[in-house]
Amino acid sequence: MDELKRLDEVEQISDQEDVSGQSDDASKARPIELRHRSTKPREYWHADTIPLGKTWNHMKDALVIVDDLTRMSFVYPIKDKSQYSGAAALEEHFLQQRPTSTGIKGINIFINHTVLRSGRGTEFINSSVHDLCERLGCNVEYLCPGQLGKYQNGLVERRIKEIGQIARCGKEMSSVLDLASSYCVLHAVDILNALPSKANPTDDTTDVTGFSP
Repeated sequence: MDELKRLDEVEQISDQEDVSGQSDDASKARPIELRHRSTKPREYWHADTIPLGKTWNHMKDALVIVDDLTRMSFVYPIKDKSQYSGAAALEEHFLQQRPTSTGIKGINIFINHTVLRSGRGTEFINSSVHDLCERLGCNVEYLCPGQLGKYQNGLVERRIKEIGQIARCGKEMSSVLDLASSYCVLHAVDILNALPSKANPTDDTTDVTGFSP
């Protein structure tokens, strides 16, 4: 009897292991869901800068800003990574995202209590950007220093990679000079924003993406 009880216990344990193994396999087979830090558009922004090289319009870098919820991307060419160029590009971005009725002194209700997540470069950590965000009511978050920061900024890094691929394809197909790289990047962003995705699905009635830049 004792041996039978031990055998029953062994079978129960093996059954539980099989069930747990099946559940683990089922969990692994589930599709990966998009992780959002926001509940509505224009609430959480990811920002980073990319080099453009030598261009016709003398813009050496570009500020890339991605909306967390819709994954819509915005690119603003800047002359350099100085604090004034970065603050001017951020102010231009926030003013473009204001509603039609801005209220007193043009206060943007989408900026108030919004979050800007960026790297730890001097183009973001400076007095000009800090004063701008404080004036507009935007909270600033910075990435961890070192290698870990690259993984924390993976969303905008992925967008930058996609923008670069589309821009290079457009430059090669149109046979333009390298001096036109900034224009190729701007066209690539427009193409990327027009393509439907899980985060930005297509509207069946208008056949365009749901979030308008």
